[in-house]
Amino acid sequence: MCDYSLQNVKSRKGQIEDKLVVTQFGMGTTGFRSRLETPDEPITAICLLPQTEIAFDAPIEYTKHGSYLYVPCSLGDTGEVKSEHSVAVFCQIHKDDPHRHHDAIELPDGTQVLLTHLKPGQTATVLQLPAVPNCPEEAEAQARLEYVG
Repeated sequence: MCDYSLQNVKSRKGQIEDKLVVTQFGMGTTGFRSRLETPDEPITAICLLPQTEIAFDAPIEYTKHGSYLYVPCSLGDTGEVKSEHSVAVFCQIHKDDPHRHHDAIELPDGTQVLLTHLKPGQTATVLQLPAVPNCPEEAEAQARLEYVG
């Protein structure tokens, strides 16, 4: 729901129609906060459940590599990508490695982008939360879907 690096940041669960902004939290991580926060409020991370659908207000922009890592790019390649997609599904990847970021989005073409690679300042709206399981079998099936990767 929220990466390990946001453990010391005030947070809450995302809700349908939440207005989000991609934010750098100053700890080597990027995530979502509410667009509706006022300057006098402490920044609150919005934590999303896997399979939450998000609509960005413009095509999604991200880098091919993390801002805290140097990854050589080919000449003229800044590593910046402007996707043709503006809708994504929240997921978690690399969950078997406790020292990596896990929070990501999956684009309609299957591309997975860590939230730490999203360009800060982008705005989005929570469209749909994952279905609530009606029985233990559905809960088990949903738990299997939560791990991507």
